[in-house]
Amino acid sequence: MSKTKPDKPSPDFPLFAHSSGKWGKRIAGKIHYFGRWEDPDGARDEYEAFLKKAAAKNNVPITVTLEYALNLFLGAKRKASDSGEISERTYLEHERTCRRFASFVGEKTSIYMLRPANFAEFKAERSKTLNLVSVGNEITRVRTAFKWLHANGYIKDPVNMGTEFKKSSRRALRKHRREAGKKLFSKMDILLLLDEVGVHLRAMILLGINCGFGPTDCALLPLSAIDLDTGWVDYPRSKTEVDRLCPLWPETVDALRASLGARNRKGLPLAADAKGRFFVDSRGRAWRNDQAQLSRYFTGFGRKVLTDGGFYWLRHTFETIGGGAKDQIAVNAIMGHVDNSMAAVYREEIDRDRLLAVTNHVRSWLFADTAFRG
Repeated sequence: MSKTKPDKPSPDFPLFAHSSGKWGKRIAGKIHYFGRWEDPDGARDEYEAFLKKAAAKNNVPITVTLEYALNLFLGAKRKASDSGEISERTYLEHERTCRRFASFVGEKTSIYMLRPANFAEFKAERSKTLNLVSVGNEITRVRTAFKWLHANGYIKDPVNMGTEFKKSSRRALRKHRREAGKKLFSKMDILLLLDEVGVHLRAMILLGINCGFGPTDCALLPLSAIDLDTGWVDYPRSKTEVDRLCPLWPETVDALRASLGARNRKGLPLAADAKGRFFVDSRGRAWRNDQAQLSRYFTGFGRKVLTDGGFYWLRHTFETIGGGAKDQIAVNAIMGHVDNSMAAVYREEIDRDRLLAVTNHVRSWLFADTAFRG
């Protein structure tokens, strides 16, 4: 009596259970075997070794689907995220781009059948809904995936993406930014927002203009990063992992206390990923680990009083107004900018009075009030 064939251990497992008791794959019309049912991991390893060997010879007409190739890349990025080498946000950006590209071209398309037209058409499609900067980011992530596949031996030669699949020139980006206009809120814009929004978004907006926080910074903010008694936040920027220290205004501290007191008002158990987070929704769930959810939330409220502007405009506004304090190094430290200069290598810390001077300058601009000394 024959044994029942096992199911695939995961949806993306590339092999099928053959009646011989082994895992198989039909390649160029012939079934190849890669280990026994009871060892699917070993079978996958054998299969991947086969692909590398075939790619190195470059004379075996095998089919490596785009879906499978990009899953190999994403698997490596997931490990890098789990180890802390890259952020969860970076992994999710890679995942979304890879899924979009595979869906657009065809998940079952052989990686060896890709042509420059596939990449040019994908760029054109993304350009319908994204600005030049965002399209450039998509292109970079696609290129990164295929560079990884080549560097790790899954394809012998680099994929020909053509001459058009590249980021826009700096000149085009400058023209785009000029035509798009300034991404700045006036102080009246911010004050109107603070009057209109709810308790949690008010705290987030104040973090944006007080400390240059973006939506992802707010979504991932840990409880342990904020000391409401001393009025300081010590929180590396989620995008770059650059250390960041910022003094909090009295208004920001009050808003954060109010938000903390109103979190999870339905009294439901906190979701696993919400434990340790400062901002939790009414059902006890964490905010998504990217800017989309909070950006839409902000836009929904903001359109009631403003005609334009997104949450990230707060960060632009802090950088612009904070520069008036005439201490760009302190502004950069609060913003969490990457500084590759030799001076930054040797600079171990920045005096807190310099950070206070920057945030006091922005607070005086916004509230037309006396400076706060912390």
